[in-house]
Amino acid sequence: LKDKVLTCMNKNPVTASLENKNDFYRLLKSVPSFKKFLPVLDSKKKLKYVLIDEEKNFNKIALIMAGGFGTRFGSKTKFIPKPLLKVSRKPMLELLLEKLEKFDYEKIFISTHYLHRKIEDFINKRKSNSDIKILLEKKPLGTAGSINKLKDINFDILTVINGDIVTDIDLKALNTFHIEKNNDVTVTVAKHRMQIPYGVIKFDDSQNFIAVEEKPDIFNYVLSGIYCLNKEIANSVENKKTDMPNIIERSHKKGKKVGVFPIYEYWMDV
Repeated sequence: LKDKVLTCMNKNPVTASLENKNDFYRLLKSVPSFKKFLPVLDSKKKLKYVLIDEEKNFNKIALIMAGGFGTRFGSKTKFIPKPLLKVSRKPMLELLLEKLEKFDYEKIFISTHYLHRKIEDFINKRKSNSDIKILLEKKPLGTAGSINKLKDINFDILTVINGDIVTDIDLKALNTFHIEKNNDVTVTVAKHRMQIPYGVIKFDDSQNFIAVEEKPDIFNYVLSGIYCLNKEIANSVENKKTDMPNIIERSHKKGKKVGVFPIYEYWMDV
């Protein structure tokens, strides 16, 4: 934030002129950045307006994975499924549904198993703006197996979200990224900080001291539990217990395009 704008500005921007309409046609054919936006200047090089690319229409649906046992919560999840535990006076499932409805997901599926009737009752009592359907896993299918149940559903993008995520992620930005990058799979990642509780010593091959770093922080990017899949990848998921890392690895090995979308907004895996 302390850097000057010179470090990130485009010093040679692509622009069009009001006086030369042929600019528009030439740029449309030859300049990739025009697909995003195009500044239009007058004869004095003053900005008059910006042409923004029209938003692409694509059919997107969402799948919330809410079938886990929540065993790490002990007695808290003995009579209530984990996604119905409250955060800021609202169940985590409600927070996710509100976010999906905010970003115009007209069809939302919820995969359930443990205490599934509690979730069904919650949905039946809820005044929903989207079409919400329950997918019951008769036996646990892991973090991705229930995707198989969507084979007969028509969509361009499937957004899969774990039912115990609380986040401010911009789902529109995620979907746009997935489409513009032409990804088969988009994996969202969050920055995870871990502090080593000791002084870390650095030394060379001859055991000579170099430096000591007191309780350093280590940062890694971790799976955040939110993914985008295209129809082909979703259809490849078999009707058996499957976890999302397996799908990601398998897609990569088959030469499919797997993109990574970092989350800079608030994110918490409860």
